[in-house]
Amino acid sequence: MSVQLLAPDVGMELRRTMRRHSLLSCGSALAAFAVLIASACGDDPVAPDYALIAESAHVEFWSIEPDATEAEIEAGLALAEGAFADVSSFLGPANTPDRKIVVYLEGDLTPEDIVYVEPDGAIRLWRTAEDFGGYWEILPLVMVISFRADWWQQVDAFSWTHFGFLEQGFAGYAAARVDPENPGFPFYGFPEDVVAGYWLVTNQAVPLQMLRILNSELSGRCLYQAYALRASWFSYLEETYGREKVFEMMYSETDPTAGVIAQIFGVELAELDTRWASWLVERYSAIEGADALGASYRARLKDYASHFGFDDIYVCEAGIDF
Repeated sequence: MSVQLLAPDVGMELRRTMRRHSLLSCGSALAAFAVLIASACGDDPVAPDYALIAESAHVEFWSIEPDATEAEIEAGLALAEGAFADVSSFLGPANTPDRKIVVYLEGDLTPEDIVYVEPDGAIRLWRTAEDFGGYWEILPLVMVISFRADWWQQVDAFSWTHFGFLEQGFAGYAAARVDPENPGFPFYGFPEDVVAGYWLVTNQAVPLQMLRILNSELSGRCLYQAYALRASWFSYLEETYGREKVFEMMYSETDPTAGVIAQIFGVELAELDTRWASWLVERYSAIEGADALGASYRARLKDYASHFGFDDIYVCEAGIDF
């Protein structure tokens, strides 16, 4: 993976510090590139003695790894600043946080991808070797989740009935619009309709209602299926009902339950799911060479798994996982 500076002039301040800074560590590692929303933190924060810090207009970038280079942090800051600008443009000024986005870059360049966002919006990004797909491509997705953190606090979204499904689905959908050619997780440079459609037409799709009910259990285990399918559902909503309706659901001041969603879109939730599936199959079938592209995507995942010492990724199955 080549790292390109998306924002070459970000007014960056780079400094090394021995100042002790408490980095809250929360969440759990579920799988490679498990993007988690940590809803509670432990009582024992990690307080490292060393950090390399870079700041720009909207981002504060930390690395606590002794081998982190200034060039790496400069590149990360520029990419994060670029992602901030893109996500802000998509979500709009009213949904852009006033705070700086804090990114903690951790890890020792090993094939272990653990990415999650703290309840306060801080992003924890794990450094992996470029041979294993790199780690910058996930920035648009986690940036969307970080933007949402202020809203979580304002409306107590953590108590929402389908909080995980909605937040992770919205993040995947928004990130695909911000950076549609992103070569990283979850679409790996393939068209969204091919990836989501592949799981559906090969009868390997996890039912959306099951993902809503068991999101915390299935989101990590069924990682590749879950992120593609949830994002596609949001894409269907946007194309059919408009982006304003999607935002109305996601920026609701009350829990967007099945009843609230039905009021917003004028269709019962179960019927929305049925219509989404038909829409996706139609779009997949209209893509020339969709089956071949789907097979290439699946081969890409298998190759990715081989870097971690596995024969293949884990794919959830009906009757076993749900």
